Amino acid sequence: MGSYWDVDKESLPRVFEDELWNGKRMVRAYIALDDLNRGPALGGCRIKIYPSAFEARKNAQELAHGMTYKSALADVPYGGGKSVIFADSRSEVHTNTTDPETLEDRVVLSEDGQMLLQSFAKMVNRLNGRYITAEDVGTGTDDMDYLSHFTDHVVGLSAHSGNPSPVTAFGVYQSLKASLKDWGISSFEGLRFALKGAGSVASYLVFGFPDEPIYNSVRAEFPGLIHLDPEVIFYHDKAGDRADKFKDRARELGLNKKLQRRSDERLFGTDDGDNRTGIDVFIPAAARHSAGTKYLSQLVESGCKIICGPENNQLTNPEIDAAALHDAGITWVPDYAANAGGLINVHFGHLARRQGTTFDHEAAFSKARDIGNTVSEILQRSKETGQNTRSISNAMAEERIKSASNG
Repeated sequence: MGSYWDVDKESLPRVFEDELWNGKRMVRAYIALDDLNRGPALGGCRIKIYPSAFEARKNAQELAHGMTYKSALADVPYGGGKSVIFADSRSEVHTNTTDPETLEDRVVLSEDGQMLLQSFAKMVNRLNGRYITAEDVGTGTDDMDYLSHFTDHVVGLSAHSGNPSPVTAFGVYQSLKASLKDWGISSFEGLRFALKGAGSVASYLVFGFPDEPIYNSVRAEFPGLIHLDPEVIFYHDKAGDRADKFKDRARELGLNKKLQRRSDERLFGTDDGDNRTGIDVFIPAAARHSAGTKYLSQLVESGCKIICGPENNQLTNPEIDAAALHDAGITWVPDYAANAGGLINVHFGHLARRQGTTFDHEAAFSKARDIGNTVSEILQRSKETGQNTRSISNAMAEERIKSASNG
């Protein structure tokens, strides 16, 4: 069995599987390693119900491949990995309370979740540092903190990384700025935005950063979209309480006219009685597929120029949807480029833990600032070649991976 867990760069991509004890029964788990050329494979641990073990394994492989590209575009020293613990119909599902960004249901595989995590830690350790785990759908910071007692190969701990949302939001801002510049637009003033999702990252994007010393430099650079004098920000969130909090905060700032709540169907600004219909920029910040196939005609009709946001998996059929948006003249910034601030945050948390230091906020924000340069290069290459931004992003990631393997 031991040789099964031996791994080198030449043997990848590869999926490792094991049975984990959760206190009641054995549960199937997969760890997918996609690439090690830039460093150990990094990717979260997902606990989710799947229709079959085949689908769970496939999802681990797909997500690991995505992490390879995200790490390369973010220029952090990791390859791509992902772990999936396969929850089937026997698993108990609790309404999620720990992951407000995705609103995914949280899966509970046993009353003693600690036993499951201990078993998972043993699986991670058998890969001898070639895989580093983190939180994902179905797991949280508390789980990573607990795992850290049994494995060193875990990131995203509360004592080191803190909240990834500010760094993620700052990276999205840099992406938005680069996208507007590509359109010849130098200011956010007078623009019409649509925002889907009112979670933590969206809140930092709209309202800016808290009045705390660690945010001084970035707060001066980016005070929040609502303070940059847009004409309007239409927003929607399926969680009514979060949507209400957004409106209340805008009212406290005396800027409630800048922020207008809309239904999902009317999010893109088409509204009878509105003198100017449509939007300039769409910011997906919900669970997934907010810019996918079903919304294409609405986005085109709205006159949308740019789609750029923190949401993962924004497109329903990435290859088809990316080509369709490109053909429609809409600039789509690939999510795995725009939202890489979260990964950057994790990286600096990992460094802090290894070095026994505190989290370096200034370095994390500085690295997130580079996301804008990457996005600019993606858009410039897309213009020069006529290829869509997804194809260009993937090609750039492959170039960086190849460069690392040759080095």
